[in-house]
Amino acid sequence: MIGVSAAVKGAKGDCAQMGKSVPAVIKAAGRPRSELRALLSEPAVKAEYKAAIEAGKYPALRKDLSDAQSGSVACTDVFNQVDRVVGEII
Repeated sequence: MIGVSAAVKGAKGDCAQMGKSVPAVIKAAGRPRSELRALLSEPAVKAEYKAAIEAGKYPALRKDLSDAQSGSVACTDVFNQVDRVVGEII
């Protein structure tokens, strides 16, 4: 998620640049995403993890999630990809 957030911030609102960098970062993180999805496939584990994020246990992750989503809102194609990744995490 840090890479996605950095790619969104680095594009500074430039949808074309975001469209190039964000999918590449998401693709590069394929294995860790698959592992995270497998770990969070258990509803009790996901609920505990989500509660910890919402309670402020992982403030840097929460900030990265928020920054990536808000930074990509203007770029519909990229936002859909970022939103899907964020949805996997929380």
